[in-house]
Amino acid sequence: VFDEHTRVIFFKLRRLPEQEETNPIKYRYTKDAEASLYGVELLNDLLNEPVIITEGELDSLVLRDLGFIAVSSTGGAATFNSRWVDYFDKVSAVFFAFDNDEVGIREAINHAKLFTNKDVFIVDIPKVNGIKDVSNY
Repeated sequence: VFDEHTRVIFFKLRRLPEQEETNPIKYRYTKDAEASLYGVELLNDLLNEPVIITEGELDSLVLRDLGFIAVSSTGGAATFNSRWVDYFDKVSAVFFAFDNDEVGIREAINHAKLFTNKDVFIVDIPKVNGIKDVSNY
């Protein structure tokens, strides 16, 4: 994970899917890690472009691969530091594409309220065929 100056600030590690039953810890962080805005370095040179905020880093990576500018909190749906709003000063609009579960919907609405000077949209991800988030498409 990088900071806004593209310096590495910590590593976030995810267990392998085949270890799900034997390893209860899904994520590990390197020492002194704290919730950060994953992809914040992408916001430095933006001018009047939309940005998508996702619930998880994998979701933002999927969207980036499709050509979108996407960022995510490294702390999950409930973690969005109000200081991060300043990073979005030069963007045209903010889209929240959180998971379509109760927590994701609630937190997208809560975080959207922090952006008082932007057009903000909450993406409605349909609840069909086990689809939970953008990475399921």
